[in-house]
Amino acid sequence: DGCMTPWDVVKQRMQVSHSPYSGVLQCVKETYRQEGAMAFFKSFWTTLVMNVPYTALHFATYESCKTHFSGESEEEETLAVQLGAGGVAGGVAAAATTPLDVVKTRLQLEGVHSATRYGTIAVRPIIVRIWREEGPSALFRGWQPRVLFHIPSAAICWGIYESFKKFLSNA
Repeated sequence: DGCMTPWDVVKQRMQVSHSPYSGVLQCVKETYRQEGAMAFFKSFWTTLVMNVPYTALHFATYESCKTHFSGESEEEETLAVQLGAGGVAGGVAAAATTPLDVVKTRLQLEGVHSATRYGTIAVRPIIVRIWREEGPSALFRGWQPRVLFHIPSAAICWGIYESFKKFLSNA
């Protein structure tokens, strides 16, 4: 997360509508010049806070779905079961952690033309402010594309992981 968060900040700032940045280097230079190095890490704490429940839900859901889809027998655990369980797990974890992803994105966009400034990096006050000013639905904005991104990503990840695990144990 420490390595990826700064690049996620740059990605978000370049993807926002009417982004003032024409390229990666310009975004990095201007963000650093205007806001300092900490601008690249404002969302770091939120990223960590989000990834803990995401990972816990992801693993628990994956294992539960594998058992549900294939029963207790490991012989019944096919690639299709792993892909299905992985997809469900990724989707559930992504949907459940969307409010934290919204906070992360808002923090990453602070400083970009019309972005709201929160004056804190603490998760709870930002969630409360979004809830009060925009309503609870604002905390779930973008949940559908987030889930649709994580379903195939998690399915592929688990399918490859389990296939290589099986391959290596038979080698």
